[in-house]
Amino acid sequence: MRWPWSKPEKRESVGYTEGFLRALIAQASGSAGGDPSASWALETAAALYSRAFAAVKITGDRTEGVTASMMALVGRNLIRSGQSLHVIDVRHSLNLLVLSFSPSGSFDIYGGEDEADWTYRVTLYGPDALKTRYVPSGGVLHFRYSIDPARPWRGIGPLGWATDTGALQANLEKRLSEETGAPTAHLLPLPQDGGDGGEDDPLASLKQDIADARGRTLLVETAMSGWGEGMSGAPRSDWKANRIGADPPDAIVSLRSDSAMAVLSACGVPPGLASGEGTAQGAREDYRRFVMLSVEPLLSQVREELETKLETEIAFDLKNLWGHDLQGRAASFKAMVQGGMALEKAVAASGLIGGGE
Repeated sequence: MRWPWSKPEKRESVGYTEGFLRALIAQASGSAGGDPSASWALETAAALYSRAFAAVKITGDRTEGVTASMMALVGRNLIRSGQSLHVIDVRHSLNLLVLSFSPSGSFDIYGGEDEADWTYRVTLYGPDALKTRYVPSGGVLHFRYSIDPARPWRGIGPLGWATDTGALQANLEKRLSEETGAPTAHLLPLPQDGGDGGEDDPLASLKQDIADARGRTLLVETAMSGWGEGMSGAPRSDWKANRIGADPPDAIVSLRSDSAMAVLSACGVPPGLASGEGTAQGAREDYRRFVMLSVEPLLSQVREELETKLETEIAFDLKNLWGHDLQGRAASFKAMVQGGMALEKAVAASGLIGGGE
């Protein structure tokens, strides 16, 4: 039995036309599922990581090209797709050779079990052209959120593991989007002789006024007389406009909010940090948890990849992330000193000075 050691990975190649037709059929049949990457919860998490990564100050040789915009893209990609690939290039700047890093739009990987022997087929996109290159492993920065040992070449993001949670949130978002995208109107009952809309229609002027009202108040003749028995011949509801439009069940709206909080938790974001609910003290604690338990460990993985591929030591300064928590860090420093810890160790542990990793 050869599996799992030599089981090939199956990939289905679908052309643009075939994929487009499948999407149309699924949409028409109502079987199209939502896209987890289009949900507000995932975007909220990705935006928080992106801004946190952009705030990090990086020092070290050959790191001129590791800009804030590049780090912001890395943080976003790690949460949304689980990986971020950047090709290492050398360019001239002021008669000096400096490194630059081009983000890849798509890529494939070939090779054996040793990552050093992998070859990347990388596609770089422009406004009206694209370029495909073959680059060795040492020529790219391949940041990964996490990996499956059975497929270590592929980065897996939070919703790559919590697939059911992502699908739930996406489907709820899609159903609500369809619900709110339905036509909205007001229905005003009329008797059978209410006119045909032609030139001789006695209600033509009234119908046009109603169509052009756009929320304004109109003064019109009463409909209580002139047609048969007036209000006594029809239910009272027939003499007022009835609105049609989005009316999602409360249970769906509530479930959407609950699933969004689950997505945020899966991404390592305390839900209170995104919702803005709770006390200021609770918000500070959520922020500390986010930076210490989510952002810093992921930055450590990014730094490890940078140091390996650039062959240099790199330092990350996180003082911009911790600057808003000075009060909490000072209280932590005080508690450690009162507990008998040496001043130097307490300063380093609380991050009051330096703020780096």
